[in-house]
Amino acid sequence: MVSATEANIHATSERRRHGRVHLEMALQAVRLETDNVDVVDRLHMIDVSRGGVGAISDRSYYPGQRVLIYLPLTGQSGRRVLYATVRRCRRHAQGYHLGMEFDRMSLDTWYSQAGAAPLAA
Repeated sequence: MVSATEANIHATSERRRHGRVHLEMALQAVRLETDNVDVVDRLHMIDVSRGGVGAISDRSYYPGQRVLIYLPLTGQSGRRVLYATVRRCRRHAQGYHLGMEFDRMSLDTWYSQAGAAPLAA
């Protein structure tokens, strides 16, 4: 049995609000640069949750960088366009491991279009 102290230590070391699903696929992302030059990158998504996406990139990003992510729809043709913010970028054997958080407004729009309730705060 896990003690309350051990459970608390685990809970504080894991900051995620939503469970992740391992899902690998190619994504397209557009860096929303401040110098009015948007850069299109191809990313390799490794996991996704209701709150964001983990991906591998050939190029480095910086925390706080704004990104447009083109997320393919499963079982349908087309894609969803979501705004996200880079929360972390770490050097990885295959390039750079990115952690990106979806913008709340993008998610609310996505869920309203899908007929689902928006996410709770």
